Amino acid sequence: MRLTILPPLHAALPTLLLCLLLSGGAAIAQPVMRTLPLATQLAQDGARSAASQRPVILFFTLPGCSYCRIVRHDYLLPMMHGLREDEQPLIREISVTGERLISRFDGQRITEAGLAQQYQVAMAPTILLVNAQGEVLTAPLVGGDHPQYTTVLNRMIADATRQLGSKRVRVRGSDHRE
Repeated sequence: MRLTILPPLHAALPTLLLCLLLSGGAAIAQPVMRTLPLATQLAQDGARSAASQRPVILFFTLPGCSYCRIVRHDYLLPMMHGLREDEQPLIREISVTGERLISRFDGQRITEAGLAQQYQVAMAPTILLVNAQGEVLTAPLVGGDHPQYTTVLNRMIADATRQLGSKRVRVRGSDHRE
């Protein structure tokens, strides 16, 4: 039987650092948002919406829904990537079957499922854009991925933002003045 003795970690450290430098830092993982913020305190989100003149984007989902996953990962998460928290859209995810208690825009406690019923959400995924009081600003975007999804979502955000004031809004990586 042959016994291999490994060098102590401190002896291998220069080699590891050299490999890291030569790889261009590829081994360093950058933090990547993989989930959307969950709705918890919608009154606080409403206050942020009023202060920034941006709509709150309510994303209604179902557990295990493949179209919900596509919308989350292909459309909504990229909208937040690389932006400071104060620049990010106010997106909040809500499960239409969820029993988790959240605070509505008026401060009253309700389950996620109850909030979905309040907004008459019957299908997932559904995106609603609301103002600081929780009032719906545009028609809902219902269903998953389709060829015009980005165009429709961008138009909804621009229309909702226009209703809230003439603040600059960042939509999918480009600035638009409304």
